[in-house]
Amino acid sequence: MWGADFGLPALLHPNEWTIVEPAIHMVENGTLVPDVFYRPDHLLIIMLAIIYRVIMFIFGITDISGLGNEHLYLSARLLTGLFA
Repeated sequence: MWGADFGLPALLHPNEWTIVEPAIHMVENGTLVPDVFYRPDHLLIIMLAIIYRVIMFIFGITDISGLGNEHLYLSARLLTGLFA
């Protein structure tokens, strides 16, 4: 989608982290329950965590930090755009 990479690697959207950070913690902890609930869109957070796991499996990455913040936020933007 056009413009999804706008501003990357800088995090310019003020509440983008409220979706990405809980998904990262879910992958790190191996759970489908977020540690915190900043927003009511839990389905998006869970789907993002599952997508992160799939990407890690495909590329053989064992630690989520191996994906890098730019790729994590870009995939979140693409998922949000897909459901918009």
